[in-house]
Amino acid sequence: MTKEIFTLQLGNAANYCGAHYWNLQASNILCNLILSLYASKNENKHEDLDILRLFQQENVSLSKNILTPRALVFDLKENFGSIKSTAEVYSEDNTSTDTDTNHSQESATDDNTEVYKQPIYNNTFNGNSIKDPRFWSDFTDTTFGYQSLHSISSIEFGSSLGEMKSFDEGYKVFKNIEQEDGVLDCEFRKIIEKCDNLETFQVFGDSNSGFSGFTNGYLEFLRDEYSKKQIILYSISNTPVHKWSYDQKSDLGINISQSTELDFPIIPLHVPRTQNLAKDSYESKYQLSALQSLVLDIISFSAISQDYSIDQILHKSKYSETGLPILSNLYASDYNSNLDLDESISFIDQISNKQVKSNYFKNNGWAVARGDAEFYKVLKPVNIELFIEPKLLLPPMFPTLTRNSLKKVQSHGSHISEIDIAYEFVCNDQSKEYTNEFRKELKKNANYKKVFGNDQVEQWNENILSLIEQNDDH
Repeated sequence: MTKEIFTLQLGNAANYCGAHYWNLQASNILCNLILSLYASKNENKHEDLDILRLFQQENVSLSKNILTPRALVFDLKENFGSIKSTAEVYSEDNTSTDTDTNHSQESATDDNTEVYKQPIYNNTFNGNSIKDPRFWSDFTDTTFGYQSLHSISSIEFGSSLGEMKSFDEGYKVFKNIEQEDGVLDCEFRKIIEKCDNLETFQVFGDSNSGFSGFTNGYLEFLRDEYSKKQIILYSISNTPVHKWSYDQKSDLGINISQSTELDFPIIPLHVPRTQNLAKDSYESKYQLSALQSLVLDIISFSAISQDYSIDQILHKSKYSETGLPILSNLYASDYNSNLDLDESISFIDQISNKQVKSNYFKNNGWAVARGDAEFYKVLKPVNIELFIEPKLLLPPMFPTLTRNSLKKVQSHGSHISEIDIAYEFVCNDQSKEYTNEFRKELKKNANYKKVFGNDQVEQWNENILSLIEQNDDH
């Protein structure tokens, strides 16, 4: 029986990653179809992807079913742009004369939370564009279910300034939404009810500011309502840590503390180490989020291609032993080249003002690779727990500049489509140092002591300190 994975995307940085992530899933499906047809023609055995773990079938007309993500997507109103939903596909199939391209909004359950349903999708952005897209929806090729897309007007939900810039404001906005008995009791549960055997909630959430608080509230709700389900949080930021304010660093500290109380792992995806990237790659949200999305993809791809559970993957990273944040490294290669481990990309950019050093697959975590047999030979000295064929097929909307930033990729200008790629996920001393860095920022934050109270800040600090001391004993 299919074990479904439900996705929540909460915030602008999270949705930039999510847009690339779903484009990658479309490429995975296409690649699977090609391999399936090839295997059938040559009478070879081929294991199909279990794509219904991530997608659901929706009827958009009497004669048409499409796949849509099992997902809920939240962002501020002004960040959505134009995005395609099943309501729009139904309109295209049944009202071919409708050519209105203006955004229309239709209330989901009340006047506060809105679902975007545009009659016609008109997107001219492509991966070769020099300028960044204005919205993450500009490069989204995925059609979402009409119940999946939710814009937030924070002023309507209790933020007097309407900005939702702080953790506290975001948390209050979520609590007000929860009290409205709208999205959570209607749209959320309707999508959940389509799952026969829900296994995991994967949450893409902003690392700090308003949507960090919103994410924290949602995680509390999930753990309360679904106490036995696996939850995994990808904490995503598109701003270098050294540019974060004390409050922003404290926000991540709170989420680390809550992860110990609510029993869910965190995989931080910050700005990668800059010496491995072209400057434009880490100054552009579009470019940066493409790299981050590769990490999101490999864990779920391991599940849908190899029948791994997310829990098994986390266990292999040693999370179950340590409870620490799971750090990730990425390496792309041309299999004709030697594996130069110094070119690994780490997704935490700074600790104690020192550049983070990669662990370079030193047998202390879970390592997985995608590629062909020749790439596997290159990786022989490395302890790869899981090797998946075929190569990673990059979607058309994957930015060309970021493709070229991946070291030693087989490069044919703008026509790069496939790469060999390897990943490592670890919980180790570096994870402990990372955790302690944000604990210290939270402990000394005088502003948060005023906002939340000394006792609450001290409780968060004690939660994290206990986690660190527990790992000191190992």
